[in-house]
Amino acid sequence: MKVSKRTRSTCKSRSPPYANAAKTSGETLLSLIEEILDFSKIEAGKLDLEARPFTVTTLVEETVELMAPRAQTKGIEIASYVDERLPLQLIGDVARLRQVLLNLVSNAIKFTEKGGVAVIAEQGDDENEVRFEVRDSGIGLKDEDIARIFLDFEQADGSYPEIRRHRIGACDLQAQR
Repeated sequence: MKVSKRTRSTCKSRSPPYANAAKTSGETLLSLIEEILDFSKIEAGKLDLEARPFTVTTLVEETVELMAPRAQTKGIEIASYVDERLPLQLIGDVARLRQVLLNLVSNAIKFTEKGGVAVIAEQGDDENEVRFEVRDSGIGLKDEDIARIFLDFEQADGSYPEIRRHRIGACDLQAQR
């Protein structure tokens, strides 16, 4: 398919965030399809993680950019913070890390009625460790439900109206563990 120069310049001048979000969405969808195809490898304990350089700031910003329309639809804020002490590039499996972040942010948005969601990348306890956090002002979970929701086919206590409505459970969280 050919795109005229005029169309290309119009897209750049009017909506670069949307074009970037579409590109990132396509990459994320491809990544999700690959993960589904690799599920049998995960079950067998034979999943090979990629070790490629990636930029933490880009990963976090693309995640927030991709999820911003959902947050805006709900009328909540979404923000990011990347600790400036982190190296510019890391080595790892950025596709799987992106999917984990997208799943966590998606759940955070789903269960946040007011306030906001923040995606944070900061120095971990060890100098070679990076900690990714997704914080939200949502409903939270009881301590006894936190460990249980990571078990296969488990869901948190149905006493949370938002959880009954959205049916969050191990299907959403198992890959993130």
